[in-house]
Amino acid sequence: MSRDGGQTFSGFSDPSLHADVHGLYFDPWRGGERLYICSDGGICLTADRGATFDSSFNRNLANLQCYATYATRDFYGTLDATSQFIAAGLQDNGNVYCLLPPWDTDDPQTLDYFPFTTPWMQAGGGDGGGVLLLPTSQLCFNEEGRPYQGMTIENAFPPYNFPFQPATIPVQVFAFMDAAGIPSPGMVRVPEPSYANARGELMYAVAAPYGSLIVCGLFSDDEGGNLHWEEVGTIGSDKPEDAIAALAPLPDGSQILVATRKGLSALLVPVPGDEVVSASPVPINAGAPQGLFTRIVFPTPETAFAAYNWSNGGIVLGYDGQSWQPTAGRPPVSQYFNDGIYGLAVNKGFASGAVSPPLIFASTNDAVYVSRDRSATWLNCSVGLPACPQGADIQCADGPAETSTGKPLGGTVLYLGTWGRSVWMASLNDAQAAPAIPPILRSARTASDRKASR
Repeated sequence: MSRDGGQTFSGFSDPSLHADVHGLYFDPWRGGERLYICSDGGICLTADRGATFDSSFNRNLANLQCYATYATRDFYGTLDATSQFIAAGLQDNGNVYCLLPPWDTDDPQTLDYFPFTTPWMQAGGGDGGGVLLLPTSQLCFNEEGRPYQGMTIENAFPPYNFPFQPATIPVQVFAFMDAAGIPSPGMVRVPEPSYANARGELMYAVAAPYGSLIVCGLFSDDEGGNLHWEEVGTIGSDKPEDAIAALAPLPDGSQILVATRKGLSALLVPVPGDEVVSASPVPINAGAPQGLFTRIVFPTPETAFAAYNWSNGGIVLGYDGQSWQPTAGRPPVSQYFNDGIYGLAVNKGFASGAVSPPLIFASTNDAVYVSRDRSATWLNCSVGLPACPQGADIQCADGPAETSTGKPLGGTVLYLGTWGRSVWMASLNDAQAAPAIPPILRSARTASDRKASR
């Protein structure tokens, strides 16, 4: 800012500010003293020429930039949700999570101001990465290029006494893999774990070390102790510089479907104990341009779906227990999904046998689509979303038992992360209805506006 007509300039420095500035505005109705700053950190105001800053405007502004699973939406970040928590990896603002009710509080102001979620709480800084919510009430996450870390979270209204102290999750060192961590392709939760290692520790997630053909499992005891990665299998490939691009386990972790960057797929069946096994090849008959698997969902041994993208489009492939085949369906707006598929999810009721056929959801830049006939046809289900939501990752999860006011919710909830429009949700209690998606999550109190609100 210059205070002498442009003769000299001085910079600002404050935790409420972000270096990636997009716009500046002096309010002419307040004598030109109030300066609004728009950046990757949201909107910030200084009313005293840079002496102090206020970023509390962001509490109700849906502007979080959630990463997705595809390169044009920074594929190394994800969205995850359970009946208790929601977490997301963000551009420039680390990883965030919020808690779902009921909470351990009876403060009427708290319950009135946060009817559905707590404020977003930060885990790490810089560019966020993969996030994973474990049934042991632990959040696993990584920042870009750094090892996965873990922290314990509880379903109680969070105090503002940060920063927390996360613990790095140990990585077993192999002769062919260093201990730098396991970045993308990101972690995928095993929601109903039954596969265990030789010590009886359950496998709660799977992931692949970057640039490798190794599949690792995330193991711990029943209470989340001794959280660590172990190799459970490998993928064979004769293609130079090939590596795993996407993977997904069955709900119990007994099988893992894997796809590589060079167009190979395989089925891995872990052997109880510590034995490392080789995966069996799965034929791919894509019927489309050479592309990349960016997301796999694997609800039953005979059913899986995958987002398959290339430079200017994408389709959904189906797996029947034997091979990958193209589905006949195309969205109504074009021959293929425009700009690729950023997220793919299947309603949880299908895996348990409660709902058939499955509801499949695909998020794109322009819309969210749903298929009720195994991807043969698709319907736009974007009612309530912005005209161009810039969809990122999408997840189905059990809904919270109730809202903070005691109103039952339950059922299944669809969560959509977006690039610049925060996180949205839709209730899927009517399993056969295409959902409207109302905005209910507040981009409230990230690191900078917590400071301003105290």
